Amino acid sequence: VWRFWSRRGYLAEGGKWIRQTLDKTGEAANAKLRATAYYGIGALSMNQGDLKAAESYGEVDLRIARASGDQETIVRALNVLGLAKQNMGDYAAAQALYEEGLAVERAAGNKQLIAVLVGNLGTVAHALEDYEAARKYYEEAYAIAKAESIFPSLANQASNLAETSCLKEDYEAALPYALEALDVSEKLGDRILLAHALDKLGAVAVAAGEPEKAARLWGAARAMFEPKGFKIEITEQRFLDHYEASARSAIGDAAFAEAYREGQSMHLKKAVA
Repeated sequence: VWRFWSRRGYLAEGGKWIRQTLDKTGEAANAKLRATAYYGIGALSMNQGDLKAAESYGEVDLRIARASGDQETIVRALNVLGLAKQNMGDYAAAQALYEEGLAVERAAGNKQLIAVLVGNLGTVAHALEDYEAARKYYEEAYAIAKAESIFPSLANQASNLAETSCLKEDYEAALPYALEALDVSEKLGDRILLAHALDKLGAVAVAAGEPEKAARLWGAARAMFEPKGFKIEITEQRFLDHYEASARSAIGDAAFAEAYREGQSMHLKKAVA
């Protein structure tokens, strides 16, 4: 259920309802359901930038999951706690959590979770500036998601590959990945993934000598993020800061701000065109 709120950007509302449900049911609820609820509220807290809360919920989730003995529930808990650690900059802890979960799921053959965990290992490598390792992880996760029609992972990994391609200045490769991420995210109705795709298209636009278009794309992306309280991850913010600086240098702060404002109120298809 938490994914409904996440995809549509209603992060605070989702967290409130899950907390109320946990308060009402308490220890009487099924352990697997309680673990799933803590997973959801941990993920929503992380998307809002409340990393300490995400870490705390993730730890509770993992404790309940391990007690339940359900392997998939345990792996999902490992993943959400890993995400919290990753966003707090504790990459060694995040990597260990992801690798523990991945070993279980490779043995079980759960393609969906394998794609998620491999992609997250790519993000750790990216944060550590090992871009070649990150690319290999992202490519593996992308291939699994494509073959198995796991669309959220497909959009996420296409966006990740667009970013690593930009970092290598391979913009011909970045563009189709970013467009694929945009298309899949739009079909899913996932505002967060959609905004990530717009960010990558903005970077490609800067490289193509279209800084005004980049500013409009970023304005459109932030219009999806900011009113809902979503916080960008550290590695993504560094990526955006680099390209935004280039765009501002090309057209000046005033022109950038004007194009950015236009993007905030512009229809998605017009911003992309």
